[in-house]
Amino acid sequence: MSVDHAAQQSYPLFPLHTVLFPGGALALRIFEPRYVDMIGMCLREGREFGVVAIEQGSEGRPGAAFHLDGTLARIETWDQGDDGLLHLIVRGTRRCRVLDHGAASNGLVSGHIDIIEENGEAVPAAHRYLGKLLETAYAAHPELAPPEPWSFDNAAWIAYRCAELLPFDIPARLEILTLESPQQKLATIAKSVPPPEPPPSASALH
Repeated sequence: MSVDHAAQQSYPLFPLHTVLFPGGALALRIFEPRYVDMIGMCLREGREFGVVAIEQGSEGRPGAAFHLDGTLARIETWDQGDDGLLHLIVRGTRRCRVLDHGAASNGLVSGHIDIIEENGEAVPAAHRYLGKLLETAYAAHPELAPPEPWSFDNAAWIAYRCAELLPFDIPARLEILTLESPQQKLATIAKSVPPPEPPPSASALH
């Protein structure tokens, strides 16, 4: 893991009642003027924005307290629906940590961040079964699978994809996001998804 000090650039922040992981997709419906303006700026300039989980308060209301660890997001697709709202699919790119933040007159929050680059740490032998379970899930439900290329040899990627599918609450998802070691992330996942029982041996069947 390495930290890129991106404090010289301010990023718009989108506090939500969710945790976005790097590589994960998030569907958004945008109608508030401040976020419509934010999306327009990101599209024009090819910029990312930060998704941070709300700690206290409501989505769409100024003044919500949020966790400082989050994920940068890039807009993949957008259109204006029949309801007049902007419909977006955004994709998480990199972990980030908010260093400072403030709100504009329209309530849009922005801040300087550190970008946390995660290495491609290999999956330990003890946790390779999690990748196999993911492959099985994607084969049975291809609509759940992220776009290729997949990274079944990357510990952080496996942990994030598992966390997206499991019924974790926001604190548990934040724990997985913020653990510094990808192997710690997998070990945390494994507490909820233990390895399958080995099949009985031939001698045990007699």
